[in-house]
Order: sequence, then structure tokens, then C-alpha cells
Amino acid sequence: MRKLIASLALVVLAAPAAIAEESFYQKHFAPPCYARSYDAAHLAAHPLQRVTYFYVTGGDFGEPDTGAFIVDFGFLVKNSPDVFYGSASCDSTMDAAQCWAEGDAGTFTLEASGDGLRVGIGDHLTLEGNASFSPDLGRGGDDKVIILHPESPLACIVQ
Repeated sequence: MRKLIASLALVVLAAPAAIAEESFYQKHFAPPCYARSYDAAHLAAHPLQRVTYFYVTGGDFGEPDTGAFIVDFGFLVKNSPDVFYGSASCDSTMDAAQCWAEGDAGTFTLEASGDGLRVGIGDHLTLEGNASFSPDLGRGGDDKVIILHPESPLACIVQ
């Protein structure tokens, strides 16, 4: 009986350590889609903001031992019918991830924010759409921080 109690105590004490060892990807991409659509009132209050919709979704877990993973992301901007989308390779710590968009398109960070994610746009981020290139979200606007919320996976399929 003492061995059973000691074993149970060991499991209970080890459980928080196992939870703490989850990677950023494991903790934050269980809901696989985060998105945000900005309404007219928000955009009127932030006239320099160009992004009207932004999403990020877990792409590939990559290398669990290193904290590396891939995300797919995209956005819509004012006055453009184009959808701008791409993939990014991310390296994470337990609390955040630094991501590099493919094709030298720029950088952004991901951090936990309540039940969602905070996207911090780097000095440069521009993506190619079907007909044009996006404005550079890292320069000249009010698009440096975007707070995303968990959504249905369908919210991360923008066409």
C-alpha cells in the first residue's frame, strides 16, 4: 500500500512538470485556427490600420525536440480584393515563437494572449496575393499588433 501511495504521489508531483514541458505549438495550436475580422467601427477608430482580417493556423509540427514548427497565415487589407497568404517557419520557447515568412517576406512573433494569440509584426512583412503584393505591414500603418481568437478551422480558409 505504501508503494502504491508513493507511486501515486510521484505521478501527481510529476504531472505539472509534464504540462510545463509542452511546447508553444502544443499549447497554442490545439485549436488549429486563430483569426480576427475587424468591423467598420474598429477600422474607423483606427484609420491607419490596413488589415481587415488576419488568420494563422498550425501547418506542420516540424521538429518537436527543437521547438520548430510551420504555420500558414494570411490577411485581407482595405481597398483590395486580394487575399495575401503564406507559410512561416517558427522557432519557439515555452512562451513565444519567432516566425520567418517564406521567401524573405518578413517576420512576426506569436505570444499567448488570454485564450488567443498576439501577433507582433516585425520590421517588414509583405505577402504576394493572386494579383498583387500586400502593403508592408511593418511600415507606415497601424498594423504592428494583431490579437487573434480561437475560431473554427473554416475561418482559416480564406479564398
